[in-house]
Amino acid sequence: MLSFLLSLVDTPQEQLLIEKLYKQYKQDMYRTAFAILKKKTDAEDAVADAFMRIIKNIAKIDADNPSRTKAFMLIITKNAAITKYGKIKKEYETTKSIYELSEDIIDEDIDINPLSHVNTKHIFNLVKTIGDDFYDIMFLKYNYGYTLSEISDIIGL
Repeated sequence: MLSFLLSLVDTPQEQLLIEKLYKQYKQDMYRTAFAILKKKTDAEDAVADAFMRIIKNIAKIDADNPSRTKAFMLIITKNAAITKYGKIKKEYETTKSIYELSEDIIDEDIDINPLSHVNTKHIFNLVKTIGDDFYDIMFLKYNYGYTLSEISDIIGL
């Protein structure tokens, strides 16, 4: 990750500063993010997001004041973790509501023609076997008429 971050800065001085900050604060940043997210991969993503934000605000870093720098780094990390948590929660709620709606569709007892209900249920189960991501996309597209752009925003892909 460090080499990627270094490629995002322009000058050798900024590269040295980012490398120093990475080595010095990476573990504290990870602990801060993990305390909020409770999952290793999510905490690592939040730290990466935090470094992206730090690079955008590199001019605000006071390298001569370590306590201020550490506070700056950890505040950005905390906010990146909270943002990530919000996205995870939103994805979970969206997925949960989609599955609840899909179960309602199956459970509806509109048995005008019992054979068509069985076929619909069978087709629905077959569609679910293509995988959650594809199922969610198809459900949003064909059941609610969302555009692919809207679906991308909803699912976060």
